[in-house]
Amino acid sequence: MLKKKGNSNSDERMRFLEEMLKIFPDAQIRCLCADWELIGQAWLRYLLLEPSLPFRIRIRATDKIERSGKALAAQVVFAHLVRGESQQLQEDCRVWGDQVSVEALRLDDGDLLVVIAPTHTVGLVRDYALRWGIETLFGILKTRGFCLESTHSTDPERLRK
Repeated sequence: MLKKKGNSNSDERMRFLEEMLKIFPDAQIRCLCADWELIGQAWLRYLLLEPSLPFRIRIRATDKIERSGKALAAQVVFAHLVRGESQQLQEDCRVWGDQVSVEALRLDDGDLLVVIAPTHTVGLVRDYALRWGIETLFGILKTRGFCLESTHSTDPERLRK
């Protein structure tokens, strides 16, 4: 639990993950899914360290994808996609200077969903879609039903129990 409002920064996320792995040393992370609020070059580099963590992170349509030495916004690279159509880029791509796999899906509302993962990963959008169930659970715990925030509990030790 952070002692501040708003999103965590890269350092806070790295410390959290390291703390979690100390508490659960045998935990196997199948996939870390994150929305574009939890992105950044330092965080991406951390996730790609050896041993790299499997992740699926949504990036903004305006973020640049570098291919063959050219950097273009994802919305330009995937401009041809029609609603319901997806494409995974087959060549090596770089986002924020790091080599990653990239897949995009044109959503029903016309928005572009762009997901990055470690290289040689397939099914990025499919895996990222599982995040919605987790997001729904957090919404229930936070404000609907359970209302964790209504408890005004800020003591991490009490929440840990």
